[in-house]
Amino acid sequence: MTNYRNFTNASTKSQRLSDDVVSNKVNGTFLENSSKTSAFISKSRIVGPGDRVAAIIIKTEKISVEEINPTHNLVLPTLKMTSVSEKSDTSKSISVFRHYAIVSAQSLYIDPEFAPPELMTIVYEVASKDAASTEQQVNRKCQVEMLGENYGVVTHLNSAGLPFVAADNPKVEKPKKPEDVKNKKVEFNKNKVQSLKEAKDAAEDLPAGAKRTKAEELRIFQEYSGDRSNNPRNIDIITETIQGVKTTMSRKTMPKLKLFFKLMEEKIKELRKLGEGEIPMPKPSYGESFRISTKEANPRTTPGGKFRSGRHYSIHNVGNACDIRLPKQYHAWSTQREDYRMNYINLFVHCAQLAGFVRIGIAQAFVHVDTAEQMWDNILPPGWWVYPKANSRIPAKRGYIKKRWISPDWPVDKRRAAPLDLTGLDYTKLVYTKEGKNRKRT
Repeated sequence: MTNYRNFTNASTKSQRLSDDVVSNKVNGTFLENSSKTSAFISKSRIVGPGDRVAAIIIKTEKISVEEINPTHNLVLPTLKMTSVSEKSDTSKSISVFRHYAIVSAQSLYIDPEFAPPELMTIVYEVASKDAASTEQQVNRKCQVEMLGENYGVVTHLNSAGLPFVAADNPKVEKPKKPEDVKNKKVEFNKNKVQSLKEAKDAAEDLPAGAKRTKAEELRIFQEYSGDRSNNPRNIDIITETIQGVKTTMSRKTMPKLKLFFKLMEEKIKELRKLGEGEIPMPKPSYGESFRISTKEANPRTTPGGKFRSGRHYSIHNVGNACDIRLPKQYHAWSTQREDYRMNYINLFVHCAQLAGFVRIGIAQAFVHVDTAEQMWDNILPPGWWVYPKANSRIPAKRGYIKKRWISPDWPVDKRRAAPLDLTGLDYTKLVYTKEGKNRKRT
């Protein structure tokens, strides 16, 4: 039978509703009596930040900060810590009490003798290091600030010694004005550029030894290039040995080149373990990365060739391009099966695109890659072509496909077609060597 003790006279055990709850006047209308009765019955109501109500704690659990329900997102900003808590090395050392409480005007009538505590309102409180504190005392009375419909935090009547201060009301942001939204977008883009710059600077640090100056990098380049340049555009260059070949690139593009070779090495090792056989690595072409325009060279009488560029606007001239030589068995005139070469080219481009290169030039013995970043911050559209330059027209591209030097999937519908997107290539299903022809593929 339903227990009506909250609605009857507290001094009796009568099951009859109290006259204070239900009016028995004859002249009272139904609506008047209903309105008067509802005023005495506890109802649920929606509360939010700033509402402070009385509560009685029924059950308490000690938890870590990480165990707070993710949907209770206002708890951590509201539970402000004192200097005692701030001395902790990590948030994992801070404990929180999760109380299950009966909160005034927060729920329908709940009998704590029968209802499980987990159905009650959850209240959080920073735990004390004092073992003698009374935070976990059952039936403890306290005041709670509600942060949502079913959770809140204890605001006062704290136990002595708690590393806890009463929380201010969380700030409720007003609707943004159009100019505020515009300013916020400008600030976001500014911070985005700054964060990208900082990320690049962090990635471009030399992995070993002291960071070399621009003058030292130029000296190294001039020494191994035969003193064929004075770096007229003052490009921030860096020289490193990659696959046994000294290679010079701009400082911001060198990490991409190193990432390309790292990806190639990792994927080739994986293919070898799968039974593909010996797959050789490509190597940078000596003197075919950072180059100097012949028109800008000083002196101009220095012979051309390696480290020199006949094109004034070549991306090589700003250190953002590199020609990478293919292994001999994957040259166009090799006796190796054509499909092995096509698959190797696709693996090559797959790694290059993952590393950040967007323009591809395919030749019979090497592949050109660049970031499309020209001088004066000019960014070229993605594209691909074939060598020599006289064969860069669409018929030459079709000729490469017809001779099975590259995959027929490469787009040739227009002269400046974007390269084939191979970032999602399933390279483990392709064949690269005679040994790998019969290996099992998943």
